[in-house]
Amino acid sequence: MKRDHAVLMLLSGLAAGCKSTGDFGMNAARQDQTRNAIQASIASPERRNIMMGVVDVLERDCKTIENRALGLRRQISEANRNYETPRAQLELLYSRLGELTVQFGETVKMRSLELRALCSRDEWKQIASHKTQAIHFTF
Repeated sequence: MKRDHAVLMLLSGLAAGCKSTGDFGMNAARQDQTRNAIQASIASPERRNIMMGVVDVLERDCKTIENRALGLRRQISEANRNYETPRAQLELLYSRLGELTVQFGETVKMRSLELRALCSRDEWKQIASHKTQAIHFTF
């Protein structure tokens, strides 16, 4: 619960007076690198297909969360522009965005651990050795 509160406070602080940029979610270039690394490093077609399926599910789930977050961020921007917006309404919107942020992180974590369990240590080093960030969040 403390973590959720901390995320909410961070988002609230960042959002006050900030412009929403739409920059929330998976790094598409990194996802392409992950797919290429799986193709190159996993010899078993069966395991490779399973792993690519995990990446597909990750992308689909994250895109759903990204779209929901974008809608909430628009609502927050509109509500912040209107001085008459009740504080309780703003807190509810920020809380929902915080929940989506936590859900996004949990989704990435779960799928990453699922991928890791499907390969050897050496294969994982090849798949996860990218220098680019997998996710990004800007408000």
